Amino acid sequence: MCLQYPDKKDEGAIRTKPSFADCLRDSLKTSGEVRAWCEGHKAYTRMSSARHPKALPRVMSVNLGMRDPDDLRWWGVNVDTINSHTKEAAAPIKTQWLPHYLHVHVSGNDSNSDSNSNDVTVTQSLADDLDQLETRDGGVTYELTALACLARRPAEEVSAYSLALLYFVVQPLSSSSILS
Repeated sequence: MCLQYPDKKDEGAIRTKPSFADCLRDSLKTSGEVRAWCEGHKAYTRMSSARHPKALPRVMSVNLGMRDPDDLRWWGVNVDTINSHTKEAAAPIKTQWLPHYLHVHVSGNDSNSDSNSNDVTVTQSLADDLDQLETRDGGVTYELTALACLARRPAEEVSAYSLALLYFVVQPLSSSSILS
């Protein structure tokens, strides 16, 4: 799965920076319009499509979908100073955006519910404290266990093979580790 960032043209999303959990929720439950053949109209027309998860994996691998340097802004990086060789450019990121724990819950999966009524809830805990995480029965609690990065310098020419790829793997916590 690829993480979806808010549209750069959406000024409201830029002003109120969404949490990582918000971006993950929007990435798990996507919708849009596609052009498709309509048999009733005998013509191509715009139709809405939606994707909703029905179940959660034991291990979730997320491509952080960084397609251009502006996506680094969501992570707290001052993109304007990247190519300058100042102390500010080399300073550590002060805002933590990636959580230690995530709880993902998918509702509406019973046989009596409408398949389009699935709702996805994602909560996060930035602290290394599982007690701060809001959980719901039937959901899966994941712990960040790995982060793999392949980065390029922003000054490098962009090609299909030089994009910055970031992945992280979250694994569910066992009931014994939650109780201990």
